[in-house]
Amino acid sequence: MRRRAEQEREADQHEAGETAAPAPAPAAMIARLQQTAGNQAVTALLARQPAPIQYDTPPHEGGDASDLLKFLGPEEGDPLGDVFQNAGVLADSPKQTPAPGAPPKADPIADWAARTPTTNAEYAQWVIDGVPHGFVIWSPGMGAQKQMEDLAAGKTVKGVDPSQAAILGSLKTIKTLAGARVTKWRGDETKPKEPLSVGSFIRGSTGAHGGRAIDINGFDWTGANGPAQVEEALRALPPDSYGIGLPFQGQFFPKAEWLDERKKNAGDPPADITEASLQLFVGTRFTSSYKDGAWEDKEAGGQAISRLKSSTLKAAIAELNGKGYKIYVFPDNPNHIHIQNP
Repeated sequence: MRRRAEQEREADQHEAGETAAPAPAPAAMIARLQQTAGNQAVTALLARQPAPIQYDTPPHEGGDASDLLKFLGPEEGDPLGDVFQNAGVLADSPKQTPAPGAPPKADPIADWAARTPTTNAEYAQWVIDGVPHGFVIWSPGMGAQKQMEDLAAGKTVKGVDPSQAAILGSLKTIKTLAGARVTKWRGDETKPKEPLSVGSFIRGSTGAHGGRAIDINGFDWTGANGPAQVEEALRALPPDSYGIGLPFQGQFFPKAEWLDERKKNAGDPPADITEASLQLFVGTRFTSSYKDGAWEDKEAGGQAISRLKSSTLKAAIAELNGKGYKIYVFPDNPNHIHIQNP
């Protein structure tokens, strides 16, 4: 009966053009609004209520509401959203910034690459530390890893004492080339890293490999990409004097012009070799004559670099030689570039 009476009263009000008063906002809603948006928003909400409302959180000075949407995003039809709009508190929230004094994100590769060794032992340790970062690998069977570890530990390796003041040219070369690969990878970290393959290292205290030269493996020696890879390595080096050995392979030196190959095909009895020919480890060319059961070689003039198959690599070396470099090129054994820095 009581419910029927209420319904009849509501019908009478409707017929008389009266509008039912809105339901009062819950106390929890008021508390939530007051705590997050401040008293102005509470006042706007209360102004729309039919009667005073008791709430269980005492009013206090609220901060600005710029961070409110981070915690509460009003949805369509949400009464709180309407109040936020009316109260003018839906301004765009500023971007969040790290708290002052927050430590920067660790970047072990950057820390390693930025190190500045000052001794041979420190250089060797830098190279060793590049292995777990993916920028240095050891060419199989060359013994470079053990030699590098000994240098880092301060041990003499085949007459080379790491305590000497002069930095080994080979160590500077390895660091430069590995560092260039870090820079290249940083340009597009979606691409794989390109580790530097460190090959034959110290062979004795005398000669080119007495700490002054390093063999680098891993290039495309027989394919089309080899010359560009060599050029990239040369451009990464600082201006200086370099002896560069390249193989009788691919787009490098033609094996058919190797003096030893021409001697093998000289016939029986061997005919003299009158064409200017290439020889291992020498930057000039030779002829040879066969006398009394032995070959007698004679320098024929002309530079070995002129016989490189790759015209682009020849042009790049000529360009560098005009910019403060002194690059001396000669044939070398297969599958590596020899880089000698006096």
